[in-house]
Amino acid sequence: MKKLFYYSELKDAAENSIRIEIYKDSETGVSAENLLLSSDAVQIESDTESLFSPVKVSALTVNVLTKSILTHLYTAEASEVSAKVYKNGVLLWFGYLSPNVYSSDYVNETNILSLEFVDTLAQMDFFKYRYIQDNTSNIQSFYSIITSILDRIDPEKVINEIYLSNSIQVNGENDVLRKMMIQERNFFDEANEAETCKNVINEIVKYLSMTMIQYENKYLMLDYEALKSGNNKFVKYNRSTGATEVVTLAINEVNINQNIYEANATVSLGEVYNKIVVIGNNNPVSNLIPELFNDEDLKNQNADKNKYYEKEQTINNEVYTLLSAYFESKENWNVDTTIDGKEEEIKEVTIDNINTIYKGSFFQKVANYKNDEGEPSSLNWSTYLTMHGAAEFSQTVIYGKGFIPKLSVKKTLNGIYSKGYLIANIKYKYSTHIQANNCLEEPEQLYKEGKYTIPFSADLFPCHLSIGNKWFDGDKWRDKQEHENKVARNYYKKVIGPTTSVNAHWYYYIDEYGYKRFVTKTEYDALPSSTVKENGGYDEKNSIYFFKDENNKEIYTTQDFFFECLLKDKFLLVHKNHVDNKIFGIEKELTNTVSYKLNLIDSKDGVAIPMPQDQIVEGSLKFELWTPMDLGKVPQVDTDSNTQNYCNSIHISDLSLIYTTDKYAVDIFSKEKYDADIKFENVVNEDFVNDFDDLELRVNTYSEKAGSYSYVIEKIGDKYDYITNTLNLNTNDKLKQEEHIITKYYDYFSYPKYIYSNTLVNADIKPYSLLYENTLGKNFFLNKWIMNLSDNSIEVTANEV
Repeated sequence: MKKLFYYSELKDAAENSIRIEIYKDSETGVSAENLLLSSDAVQIESDTESLFSPVKVSALTVNVLTKSILTHLYTAEASEVSAKVYKNGVLLWFGYLSPNVYSSDYVNETNILSLEFVDTLAQMDFFKYRYIQDNTSNIQSFYSIITSILDRIDPEKVINEIYLSNSIQVNGENDVLRKMMIQERNFFDEANEAETCKNVINEIVKYLSMTMIQYENKYLMLDYEALKSGNNKFVKYNRSTGATEVVTLAINEVNINQNIYEANATVSLGEVYNKIVVIGNNNPVSNLIPELFNDEDLKNQNADKNKYYEKEQTINNEVYTLLSAYFESKENWNVDTTIDGKEEEIKEVTIDNINTIYKGSFFQKVANYKNDEGEPSSLNWSTYLTMHGAAEFSQTVIYGKGFIPKLSVKKTLNGIYSKGYLIANIKYKYSTHIQANNCLEEPEQLYKEGKYTIPFSADLFPCHLSIGNKWFDGDKWRDKQEHENKVARNYYKKVIGPTTSVNAHWYYYIDEYGYKRFVTKTEYDALPSSTVKENGGYDEKNSIYFFKDENNKEIYTTQDFFFECLLKDKFLLVHKNHVDNKIFGIEKELTNTVSYKLNLIDSKDGVAIPMPQDQIVEGSLKFELWTPMDLGKVPQVDTDSNTQNYCNSIHISDLSLIYTTDKYAVDIFSKEKYDADIKFENVVNEDFVNDFDDLELRVNTYSEKAGSYSYVIEKIGDKYDYITNTLNLNTNDKLKQEEHIITKYYDYFSYPKYIYSNTLVNADIKPYSLLYENTLGKNFFLNKWIMNLSDNSIEVTANEV
């Protein structure tokens, strides 16, 4: 809790009452001491490069005459020591002691000690952004992001009000801080390292094309173009209550010539630019699920983080040392519990119990070397997720109680996606061994076909993929309610197959919900003639499917209905096997369905999952993966040798799910690619071009060119959509926000503007005061200033508007 440690009071040259208070965190009661100030006691300085800087910070210097060093104010902690400055009883400035920063001449018994403080906006540099809810990225409003930061910097809400220039509207609404939203993931890099809070605020305010300043008890978001045109209305936000109202802020006009403190004026002309470029530096949406093997996430199952096991094994008449270690995911992944043959949980996998595992999933790192080559100087560990066990996708398990995913994402991003594709891929190998070492001997069996050979199938991984209230069925995205309705209406059946039957025939009709209802021939024949119905037989007598009705009668169905009932709200990720492909010990991946014709950004091999082209999909992503149907079974009986090799384990070496969009290659004959960053620029006469420094934005307006976390979003009812334009009340133009920014900068910098510097009497000059200079006949706004509270003067650098 902040306690008052020091204070001091003085009268300035105009008899204004100045009071400085210095606070420090303390759990005990303290008696505040009066500090003796020097003649140049208090200065408040704001120094920024440009009038249009998104965030303007200020600093306070308090010069104290003291015989001690005040060592208890020395701190390496942010926000531990704070200062308040009052002018005539009204809060003028608030901020925090800069960590480790104060200075003293220390030459006499009494010395001048300079204490340096920064305002709350500058203090944000010491804080990293963090997710607002559940340590997970969500779609949040600008208001929620800004206030969550301010609540960390200023938890007591000393600066309680936010004033936003009322110069922007989104779909007729002026509460743009609540209307505009963004994915929090935008403020983290590819390694999930957070931006500083100051950078986050800076990017939001830059997109709004405003300037944020802390002054008195307010955070001001100023639009100088609005103030110049006489629009002094603001949307006022109360941090304590959340209340919002539109208010008018009195803009005082100060005549420079009547308030000269010292005659040291300088006047210069600013640079002229005729070409303005705004670049939207997109934070692209790419990986939608965590990295499978993140070293920061994987934790050794043993208490010793460096625990590994060694054993010798003879393989093809050579002795190998096999090394292995067993891991679990701390935060990213849920895996199936590992149990033994007695169905008791194995809490820690070791070299001694690994061969007792009946089924389950775990992470393992493996390495090996030949003993006759000696111990290597270093080890090259390979990492796998191992799924082991009996037939996990058998009908008994599915229709019973044991059908649970083998792998699922613990934490996912809330996102918004428009068009484009998801690309899923799995790299894996079938194995007869539970250990994943590549040196272990596997059967040399190949997939075969022939007159007497039992047919082989594709590797089929059941998968559930949903975003918000939509799930993917292998062909298109469906509402979750559709699946829930089918469950409630007893649509799914316990279909058995494939089995063998002679002269089997299936019959179905379409009911009032559009569902296929399979029935007996008698029921089929009794249906009205107007009923939509179908019947058919089977091409292969060994591929028959049926379920039993309430009378225990067999009702034959199609294979498609079998898979629909088997999968329900899941679909199949497929690797197609081919004749003479090796079955065991060879790395496979999903059969590629990504074509060059899709022209995708970050195009990779995998299964292409098209996103809806006519609607936005948004919400939390859910990803669950089951073992392929071959696990615990014989992928194909070797009829030549009549041997049956069981697939006991699946070792997964990589898993990915990315989002990408099209329009990547300029043309198929060149290597030129579209830049994912979005570029806006004004059109000028190319015979004379003077470029302004590129304006780079990390918060952007939606573009079809690339999927990005950087796009600004709005919520309409319970649906999200991208904001594609805003209404600028200064110009009455409805454009992309980037286009408004170009117009503003071009109008300002396309002809010379005066820059005026002087020391003035502080005649209630505020950051938003309009200054007028008689000789030039021009209006100015403050760009930077040094406010001397002892002599009531202010050194200003002001820019013409």
